[in-house]
Amino acid sequence: MDVDVLEDDDERPHSYVTIPSVHRTEHIIKDNLGHMYFKSKTTERKIYVRCKEYKSGCPATGSISVNLNDNAFFIKKRHNHRVRRDETSMRELRNILAEQCVAHSPTPYSAKALYMQAIKICPEGAYNYTYLQATERMRQIRKSIFPPTPRNLLHLHQLLQINENRHFTLTFQAQPNL
Repeated sequence: MDVDVLEDDDERPHSYVTIPSVHRTEHIIKDNLGHMYFKSKTTERKIYVRCKEYKSGCPATGSISVNLNDNAFFIKKRHNHRVRRDETSMRELRNILAEQCVAHSPTPYSAKALYMQAIKICPEGAYNYTYLQATERMRQIRKSIFPPTPRNLLHLHQLLQINENRHFTLTFQAQPNL
């Protein structure tokens, strides 16, 4: 990873913002100095966070309030590394693609079309997130969200009768009366 900024020894973080994670439903905590954290434990009054570089040996921990309007950040243990390059634009591109590939639409879109649409919204993310990476991620997400491939016509009928699969029936055309 690239090193951009050296943390001043006397400077301590005092506030934070949440940024999208590479996972669809998670967020990362980013302090005002640029260090990133993930949630490690939640109590009634506090959310405890751990440095994103924890597995590389960084001991830094901190806490934030469960009240999301209060953006105060309290650090307990200090970092042993510099601030890493921010890849927020890549995370945003990944999240846009994830939302697009599971959107219920009567018209299916190819992975290429979704990728081209997403990089129009977040062009900086395309530098760190290639089309091949995007197609693999979309395939994984679609596999986890969409129903299995039917074994036969009876199984297809049973899958389409399930309430959460009803939107797939919109793609069928009505047969003309003969």
